[in-house]
Amino acid sequence: MDVGFWNINGLGSKLESDSFTTVLKKYEILCLTETWGTDSAMENLILPEGYMAFYHNRKNKHKKAKRNSGGILILYKKHMNKFIRIKNKEEENILWVEIDKSYLSSEKNMVIGTVYISPINSTINNININSSYDETFVSLYNQLLSFSNKYDILLGGDFNARTGNLSDFIENINKEDDFLPSSVLFKNNIFSRPRVNQDKTHNKFGLELRDICVAVRFICPKWQDARRLLGKIYIYWEKRL
Repeated sequence: MDVGFWNINGLGSKLESDSFTTVLKKYEILCLTETWGTDSAMENLILPEGYMAFYHNRKNKHKKAKRNSGGILILYKKHMNKFIRIKNKEEENILWVEIDKSYLSSEKNMVIGTVYISPINSTINNININSSYDETFVSLYNQLLSFSNKYDILLGGDFNARTGNLSDFIENINKEDDFLPSSVLFKNNIFSRPRVNQDKTHNKFGLELRDICVAVRFICPKWQDARRLLGKIYIYWEKRL
């Protein structure tokens, strides 16, 4: 199953463009963030042929703002309709969908989480810096914790999290540790590879994201080759056994 995550920077009329359609056709599920959508606009959205959608918008906007901020839209192919449903949208910056295991031919259902967190210096965070993004990260942690034993998990989106050269794994881990990653990581000696990250800076959100994934028994292996192929910042999360 091919799943993509894309910050669309305002949906507008992009669904109608040939370039968007070209990208969309590569995926069974495409998770868009920062749509700037409203419920009324999404209800009347004309979707690309062969696709259906779930959306999740912020309810409030700053009184001086000319448009909404944030917003998530998940497009999926119609043939998946009986296998996919909304799992959780309690937090306005996170939308979870669940994929039935029969579609995946796997032992567990999968949950896919799409996250959009505004930049740390944005108006929405500056209004109440102690609650806006903190609540999102706390919700994300709790949701991951509740899903971790029952579901396979895929998490993506735009966290505005800069991790720089922070360690993206638990240091000094070995095969005897309680927090044991999958054997493929040891087999390919991924831990010994240097990070390839064009962004050398880390911020508070990067620390939050890294700490959450460690706390809920996720790791970010040194997926060196993938990072180099993309040429930009790349994170690949693999759940521990």
